[in-house]
This record gives sequence, structure tokens and C-alpha cells, in this order.
Amino acid sequence: MLIRHELRNPPPMEPDPALDRFDGRVAELWHAGHRQGFVLFLVTVWVETSGPIWRRRRGDPYKVIEFGTSMAEESPWRWLDALDDAEADAESLAADRLEISDELTFHLVWLDGDEAMRVRREHFPGV
Repeated sequence: MLIRHELRNPPPMEPDPALDRFDGRVAELWHAGHRQGFVLFLVTVWVETSGPIWRRRRGDPYKVIEFGTSMAEESPWRWLDALDDAEADAESLAADRLEISDELTFHLVWLDGDEAMRVRREHFPGV
């Protein structure tokens, strides 16, 4: 049995500029010409654990880009998830795209400064 989970007290990790630049960033989510809501990205450290409970083996920790959304009332989409392939997903985010599936991609409009702080405070309290 293989389990992936976030480490609560991760060891110090080497900086990864390609991923770390998205940690704590906020963006507007756009689809079909309409703003659908907001997204918050966090870079966290995960590990894979395998084996029976009495003899667990843990792999090397690795970084993952997690995201949470705050969607408009009329939007059918809501997520709290981690992106599967950190390097490929970092390239997609750098190109202002959040690819949820082959059928659904959002355009990202990155927010900075006071606007980003306001959106984070209003839509992602406590994070």
C-alpha cells in the first residue's frame, strides 16, 4: 500500500525557484471570458509511505504545489487539490494556465500587493 501525504514538520529542502515562486500566490480564475473566482497556491512538502503499519518505509520528501479555490456563487467548480507533476504544472502556471483536466483549463490573472492581500484575507481566511 502506497500513501502520499503532507509532512507536518518537513526537513529543510533545497530551494526550487521554479516551484517556490508560486508559494502563497493568488490569482483570478478565468474561463470562457468570465471570472470564475480566485485560487491560492501553496508549495508544501509531501512524502510517500509504504508497507504495513508495523513496518512503514518512507521515501524521500518532495515538493508539491497545492491549490484551493474560492469560486463565484454561480460557478459549478470548487477544488482543494495538489497538482500531479510539479515541474510540468509549474511551467503551465508560468504560462498563466491552471490545467484541471484535458477538458478544463483556466486562464490565470496573477494578483500582487494590496489586491492579493485583500483577496487572500477575504477568500482564504486563516491560510
